[in-house]
Amino acid sequence: MAYEEGVHVGQRAWGRGGLTPAFPFGHGLGWTRWAYASVTATKPSVSATMPRPAGGDGLQLTVKVTNTGRRTGREVVQVYLQPPQDGPDRPLRLLAGFATVAKRRQGQGPAPRSAFRPGFQLWNTGRGGRRIPDGRYGLGVGRSSRDLCLAVEVTATEGRLHLGG
Repeated sequence: MAYEEGVHVGQRAWGRGGLTPAFPFGHGLGWTRWAYASVTATKPSVSATMPRPAGGDGLQLTVKVTNTGRRTGREVVQVYLQPPQDGPDRPLRLLAGFATVAKRRQGQGPAPRSAFRPGFQLWNTGRGGRRIPDGRYGLGVGRSSRDLCLAVEVTATEGRLHLGG
């Protein structure tokens, strides 16, 4: 059996085809409402070569969320990596990290989350290791893969990540 989809299977195929699913990847329901106010990224440069197989270095994102409802609730804050589409074949977006936030009604606070470096990297057979392809990357933050209300842009040049365009 030939699998011609490559990396575009499941929810990734919906994005590539421009289709809208009834329940997007990461979709969930709750008993309260949430407002996403801001996202900040720190640690603007990281090495492109992983020191260990698991890596772990990356950009630290802090998302300010507020429970605007009348009930105590929990929210899964999700971060999606949007790689450049002019290079190797990659999905339009892929889950790069998430954090669960529990707040009392009308409560607000930060949701720290890391967008780990391995999400940016691809295997380079010529070099025998993982590398970050040059280009502009988006990091979308929201409730699901189709409900991204905040964004940060990262540029990769010569294997290093830099905040902004």
